[in-house]
Amino acid sequence: MSNLNGRLSIPASAIARAILFAIEQPDDVDVSEIIVRPTASPN
Repeated sequence: MSNLNGRLSIPASAIARAILFAIEQPDDVDVSEIIVRPTASPN
């Protein structure tokens, strides 16, 4: 996680993993929304 203009930013790889998670769900699972936000946990 990096800091961009005073805001926490999420690496592109984390966004890609979230999208892949949704794509890989079986046909009987409907992912209708994904909210991805940085955590404020220390490194």
